[in-house]
Amino acid sequence: WFRNSGLYDLGEDKQLEFMTWFVTAKAKDIKGTKPKEKAAKMLLQQQAEEYVSDNLLEGADGEAILNNIEKGLYKTIEKIHNAVSKANEQFLDKQRIQIKHMDAFEMLAELPDNSVDCVCTDPPYNVTGNDWDQFEDESSYMEFLDRLIFESKRILKDGYNFFIFVDPDYMAKTESILISNGLEIQSRVVWVRKNISMGRVVSNRFISQWEPVFHCGTKPLNFPDTWSDERGDVQEFAVPQSNFNDKKEHPTQKPIELIKRLIELGSDIGDMVVDPFCGSGTTAKACDELNRKCMTCDSNGEYVQVATARVFGGK
Repeated sequence: WFRNSGLYDLGEDKQLEFMTWFVTAKAKDIKGTKPKEKAAKMLLQQQAEEYVSDNLLEGADGEAILNNIEKGLYKTIEKIHNAVSKANEQFLDKQRIQIKHMDAFEMLAELPDNSVDCVCTDPPYNVTGNDWDQFEDESSYMEFLDRLIFESKRILKDGYNFFIFVDPDYMAKTESILISNGLEIQSRVVWVRKNISMGRVVSNRFISQWEPVFHCGTKPLNFPDTWSDERGDVQEFAVPQSNFNDKKEHPTQKPIELIKRLIELGSDIGDMVVDPFCGSGTTAKACDELNRKCMTCDSNGEYVQVATARVFGGK
């Protein structure tokens, strides 16, 4: 009789649980006791628990799934599969974009050698009056850039792409530092930003309408088959303003479409992109939209909040 009930399809723990249930039900003379149905439910529960144990990612939240299994809310093993898949997706979404409140070099130190596919960063320029853009002198600023580039090179994989924004006044010295750290310069991209110069009055020189972006790398860029402006080393994008959809949230914020273009060309879906200077979270936002992983940070807690809201809060 027990053989026909499905008892022997269960593991030892479930067999004991089934026998306890059966004896209790008989002892209490519970009407409607159906051993086959009970065994089938327990078998599904057993399969579900095994599937969760084997397939739920470490760190993913499986408590609700296990509670639902215990309650018998899943009627088929397919529903278990779907629940585990969603739990894994939610976990990966939370882990995919990491925005940290910490110093740039502390974050870089946490990353192992040869672990990052792409670095896309817009560090301080040492040209504005903002407190985070102040250095003791030019020599200390160049030491800062040298350390940043050295650490970036360390964490990059053998097949990598590296993008760094710099001020034109420091372009030559930055190039020298890139070369001395073994980064292969592939392009000197010119970002044209005409809207930032509108209304300025300068009489002794031409008004600056561009900023350089060094591109270094050993990995081919993901250019489309059809010819487009993506292939050119002159990229024109407006500087974000308060009335733009790409709203200005930081004094030196870069256009998200420009950052998306660099990241899309320089990395693949699922790649890890690092930006040690988060600012308003443009790199993190671009990675989120392009299905890349991203780790970024800022020492300014207010900007970390802005970036977090921008990425996770729908800004």
